[in-house]
Amino acid sequence: MGYSKAETMKKQKKLVSKAQRYKRKVLVNMLKIVLLAFLAVIIAGAGAVFGMMKGILDNAPDINQISIMPKGFKTFIYDADGNPETEISTIGSDRVYVYYEDIPQDFINAFVAIEDERYWTHNGIDVRGIARAFVEGARSGNFDQGASTITQQLIKNEVFNVGLGETTFMDKLERKIQEQYLAMELEKKYSKEQIIECYLNTIYLGRGVNGIQAASTKYFNKDIDELTVSEMATIAGITQNPTKYDPTRFPEESAKRRERVLNKMLELEYITKAQYDEAMADDVFGRIAEVQQIKEAEGDVYSYYTDKILVDLKTDFMELYGCTEQEASQLIFTGGYSVYSVQDKNIQQICDNVINDTSYYGNGTRVGLDYNLTILDADGETVHNYSIGHLLKYFRDKTGDSKFNNIFNDEASARAAADEFKEAMLIRTGGTYSGESFTVSPQPQFSFTIMDQHTGYVKAIVGGRGDKTTNRSLDRATDSPRQPGSTFKILAAYLPLIDACGGGLAMPFTD
Repeated sequence: MGYSKAETMKKQKKLVSKAQRYKRKVLVNMLKIVLLAFLAVIIAGAGAVFGMMKGILDNAPDINQISIMPKGFKTFIYDADGNPETEISTIGSDRVYVYYEDIPQDFINAFVAIEDERYWTHNGIDVRGIARAFVEGARSGNFDQGASTITQQLIKNEVFNVGLGETTFMDKLERKIQEQYLAMELEKKYSKEQIIECYLNTIYLGRGVNGIQAASTKYFNKDIDELTVSEMATIAGITQNPTKYDPTRFPEESAKRRERVLNKMLELEYITKAQYDEAMADDVFGRIAEVQQIKEAEGDVYSYYTDKILVDLKTDFMELYGCTEQEASQLIFTGGYSVYSVQDKNIQQICDNVINDTSYYGNGTRVGLDYNLTILDADGETVHNYSIGHLLKYFRDKTGDSKFNNIFNDEASARAAADEFKEAMLIRTGGTYSGESFTVSPQPQFSFTIMDQHTGYVKAIVGGRGDKTTNRSLDRATDSPRQPGSTFKILAAYLPLIDACGGGLAMPFTD
């Protein structure tokens, strides 16, 4: 490299030459164009995003037209003493509404701690929570981190059907944007207390139950005001994943979740260290298992008395509301009614015991068979359906005994007859076995009804001997009309004799 005067002059001349000036001008202009294009892209992108957001928000439900109140409540049937005897519900209606002032503060705190710790201070969306979820997602690569507030969860459950039906990422994104917008609007319309009251009554808590009162009964057989902090934390922990944190099926996972709830409650100073230690030492899952065993033993089969109540209710609702039978049933199972019966549990228990006491049946107990068989033909399309009538005809033809009936000495004998008939029909049709229905009932059969003659109240109903295994099964006391026979003599002969003729039950007559 030269540093002489000539070399220096040469460099200066090069710097101020027209070619160099033109080259620099071109470079500057190109840079301006690139910057303008980049700015245009940003503006266009912002406009597109703004347009998309406007379109999404324009399509959001009207906040004044949506309802956050839960829908569907279980119906209770009470006995004559006012005690709840039977709960009637269906999918989505296993719920009992409780008001904010009746909810223990510890229960509210448990849900706030684990689901939305800044619930009482945000405006419907938790910016800090969203930022935390984004950072955690960027770190782990999993952007499914939860940042929904309690208000958003309520909107999702009651307005967007829990997000069901979403098939694409854009569907989910649109719902999330609308959800956040509606959450902020909802908090302008309702108080925090009103929102969390609705939330605690709508949230799904596993095992088909919705809301904290139904969950308290399901898992602990208690009302919410009887629960301990440990029990409340267990229920609050179910919310995030009702299957994974089911305390009856997966107590180990539920225990981990309960610990997280209690840790958050301690961190937020909702409970003391002493309360925390007591809750952690509590054998809550042992109690849940005991309650579950009791409920399984009790079963879900309604009594004959309850069956009859439901039949009469359905008829009454059809007349009262002018609705169909299906609509009437829907009202019963989701309407949250309180039905007060006149059943006397003591009398009912006596009737049940006597009817099923084998010592009263001197000739012993046999069984009556009810049987249905389905066979699929060799072509795979033709279906052969056989009933108990076909079975009886088969054995009458085989034995020549026209009086062969469906009464057998025991269940084993009935099973053998059914198997023989099934095998014969398979050979006759050349088909394949598809299915069967095999049930036996004790014989002879009886039914029993007790009515208070002073009031007309039906105090007890027994629809038949043996265990009742299905709802709305044959109730011989109400579904099987018979001629009154000699029982009618009480009204037709004995009562007039005593009332008008001065006679008595000991008075003999030559007939």
